[in-house]
Amino acid sequence: MAETEEQAKTYRGNCHCGAFVYEMESAEIRSVRECNCSICHKKGYLWVRPKPGSFRAVRGDEESLATYTFGSGNVLHKFCPNCATPLMAHLPGDQRVLNVSAPNRTEIRPYHCFWLMMNLPT
Repeated sequence: MAETEEQAKTYRGNCHCGAFVYEMESAEIRSVRECNCSICHKKGYLWVRPKPGSFRAVRGDEESLATYTFGSGNVLHKFCPNCATPLMAHLPGDQRVLNVSAPNRTEIRPYHCFWLMMNLPT
């Protein structure tokens, strides 16, 4: 029996004040990534990496988001300049990861992953 590809769902995320809203098409999210860097660890960020072309801004402009970087400066953390909600990060190689809030953590299982800050070009 051939495996069938899971149907894509539309996930919607936003900042607290609603100035930035995005959608992402993806198969059901069953796990998320944790990063061991100081900011992600202290703030409890959980990350999902959307496939290329599956992310779109619904309200607001990604260019209007504020940027924070530290250490080597390779990772650009993006957040709403109005309410300071952390929304995403840009990694080297033009990769985007989205900070997600898991509504039911028993179904979305974080796993430890050190890809965010380790092995980045200096």
